[in-house]
Amino acid sequence: MAKQEQAEKDYMMGMKYKDIASKYNVSINTVKSWKKRYNWQRGPKKRTPLSEKSAHKNESADDELTPSQELFCQLVGGQRLPLYRAYMVAFDLKNKPLESIMSSASRLGNKCKNC
Repeated sequence: MAKQEQAEKDYMMGMKYKDIASKYNVSINTVKSWKKRYNWQRGPKKRTPLSEKSAHKNESADDELTPSQELFCQLVGGQRLPLYRAYMVAFDLKNKPLESIMSSASRLGNKCKNC
């Protein structure tokens, strides 16, 4: 068996270029050229399965506002409260994270007609 055939088996078993080169007393570039010349390819890499992509679910399509949403619009429009503060008052939120409140308030502010 020729050196390159034995080197190919080692390469397929997962040995690195450096280890193969030292085992057969050749340079690393020789091993790389054998790989390219004789078209050595290891099996496909193992990956985790990709999760299925899905679009965000649309919020309710009704244009009518709930009582809490109406209160939010009145607080923002009439008293000039910041969106997040009006959202906290209208929906009686005290322990919810501020980032979540700010994003929800912004989304509702765009929906609100009176704001």
